[in-house]
Amino acid sequence: MKSSKAVDYDTKWLKKLQHGVPPPFQFVTEDATWSRAHCWEKLRSQRDKPLDFDVIVAGGEMGIFLAMALQMKGFSVCVVDGADLVSDDTEWHVSMDELNELKSLGILDQADIDAAIQTVLPETKGVKDVSVSPRILLERVATRFQLRGGSIFEQSPLMGVAVSEYTGVAVDLGEDKEPLTASLVIDCLGYNSPMARQQRYGMKPDGVCAVVGSCAAGFKKESDKKGESRFMTPKLQNSKNGKQQYFWESYPSEVGKTKKKGMFGFLPGYKNEVSAESDVKTTYLYTYMDAEERRTSLASLMNDYWKMLSDVQPTIKDPAKDLDVKRVLFAYFPTYRDSPLKYSWSRMLAVDIQNPMNFGGFGPLVRHIGRISGAISEALDNQCLHKDDLAAINAYMPSQNVAHTFHEALSARMGNEVDPKFVDRLLAGNFKAMKDVGPQTINPFLQDIARFGTLMEPFARTVSNDSKMLPPVVQEAGPPAFLEGMKHLGMMGIYSLLDSAVAPRMEAKLDDLSPRDRFKWRRRMEAWKVGSGNDFRKAKFEKTEGGKKSNNVEE
Repeated sequence: MKSSKAVDYDTKWLKKLQHGVPPPFQFVTEDATWSRAHCWEKLRSQRDKPLDFDVIVAGGEMGIFLAMALQMKGFSVCVVDGADLVSDDTEWHVSMDELNELKSLGILDQADIDAAIQTVLPETKGVKDVSVSPRILLERVATRFQLRGGSIFEQSPLMGVAVSEYTGVAVDLGEDKEPLTASLVIDCLGYNSPMARQQRYGMKPDGVCAVVGSCAAGFKKESDKKGESRFMTPKLQNSKNGKQQYFWESYPSEVGKTKKKGMFGFLPGYKNEVSAESDVKTTYLYTYMDAEERRTSLASLMNDYWKMLSDVQPTIKDPAKDLDVKRVLFAYFPTYRDSPLKYSWSRMLAVDIQNPMNFGGFGPLVRHIGRISGAISEALDNQCLHKDDLAAINAYMPSQNVAHTFHEALSARMGNEVDPKFVDRLLAGNFKAMKDVGPQTINPFLQDIARFGTLMEPFARTVSNDSKMLPPVVQEAGPPAFLEGMKHLGMMGIYSLLDSAVAPRMEAKLDDLSPRDRFKWRRRMEAWKVGSGNDFRKAKFEKTEGGKKSNNVEE
């Protein structure tokens, strides 16, 4: 097996999560007498004067897309990243619908999409049907952002933030660099953000997803054209570190490309038969668990990955001999019920679209970028920058909390005696029920989107088809967590009703309200739509001339 170098990935990660990772001392401060004297000095010098920027975005890999969206709304924006904006080139698996969302917002154009796509998977249309090169996407968006006047500070770790509710925010980039000031700081650094760590200090995560995998050449071209999402080993894995259900995903790379005059092109509309083949595939093993300190290490998961790879990928007999490994992936993602965070400081907004099933990333950000950039624009225009105003952008979303119940049901809690085939039985019944209802139900589920209207019928069918399934679900999630999930499911129903019955009437009255009240009502109505899952783009199925069904997307 060929690999670049050995990496020590067996860390005390769960112990750190259990006991909290100490943040830098007072990373965010509102007290001018406490620290960051040069930040406060600059804020005082700019009092009642223009600040350096309207918005500072911390974290460029995800933040550059939001920065571009805000720039197109007329704001001066700066992106600050502690590393290089363009990191190692892996692949992001998304849907073409999500890329088209960025295109509709003007962040990407068709040439960007064509250049970035690495793989086309027509079989999974609408659900991770393409993979893209983040390097190409980031380079193109960053170039356009800078040509339009945007500023990017790479290799500039944040050292701290000073918040003056009256004047603005100053970002500390170190004693040898002048602080940057803005009206608003947007935190796109995720769960490991020093601002988030300060606010969550001492909090134990509500759940964890651990993932390992690789991208390798050596798979059979003719048999590895199709991506597979969320298939799993037949039963729970048992060890001294507790029980885990292993899930797998696999995506072929560079499939769907066609050569034209020495350049790569892509199959327009995915209507043609795939003509290009590749022996490169990315495979992941991941598992959901609680954040108990005794849980397994990433090294142990990686060992299981190599041992089991030939079982889940039958074309590979011996990974060590058959595969040429290009890169290896290992990571853990803690999840918290209070995501996205409502910061306790004014002029600061956390943007971390974290679902406990998919743990954030490019796809979820794209699905929400129009809503979030619109809310930020309205906040800036109307000076709705108090912490209570900004908290409305990260309002309670019952759909997120229902997803936590799914996470807990798929996590075998430490000490629980669980049927080894419990998860297999649970998901098999759930998928059968969703398949019976139709693709308008299963597609959002595969994208980790909870929708009230498409959860209730499959749930009722699953319980009806297997009446003995409900007690083990309650036992595994835990009665309190199950009842909590049912409460949030009920709130999804209420939000769905409010979105369909109240929001249209309220929309007509918004012009009569003050700017701040109008801002808050818009955020409330967005919470109803997103919190019920009604923001998902529904598939409309129509018969074609040949009698087959075609899949067209509409709002």
